[in-house]
Amino acid sequence: MCAFDENKKVLHKIVANIVGDNETAADIVQTAFVKVWNYSKTQLVVHPRGLFFKTVKNLATDELRRRSRHRDQNVFADDPDEMKPLHELPSNDKSPEEIILLKQEASFILEAIEKLPLKNRRAFKHHRFHGLTYLEISRKMDVSQSSVEKYIIEALRQLRHFQKAS
Repeated sequence: MCAFDENKKVLHKIVANIVGDNETAADIVQTAFVKVWNYSKTQLVVHPRGLFFKTVKNLATDELRRRSRHRDQNVFADDPDEMKPLHELPSNDKSPEEIILLKQEASFILEAIEKLPLKNRRAFKHHRFHGLTYLEISRKMDVSQSSVEKYIIEALRQLRHFQKAS
């Protein structure tokens, strides 16, 4: 599960941003590892990194839904003494500082993407922004699927380099 080891920190950071705490994020990342591991025992996993990211995202979304249901049950409890005033309910809203940091990070990432060589940038955007498969991208760009894979791998490598340089 080399793809897991290579992306564990990134996965944890993404999940921690989604769910808001490190312990839950660690649990979700570990659960994703177990799920992908079990899945890989019976199915061929062509893109393990993508499967890890999708699994983590789904588990984080499930956790938010679970919290929402739990919060709804507490807000609408039969016992009025258990009901909290609206201003005491937890908020999932980001603070102004968090929003500014997220916007700065997004701006940096978009700027780094625009610095990629044309073919790498096009393949990366088609795949990550538009959700196209390698086959669809290869047809759009009139290149082989292996070329598309190489473009995306190189784009990711260059983006990691930009990230380390900052």
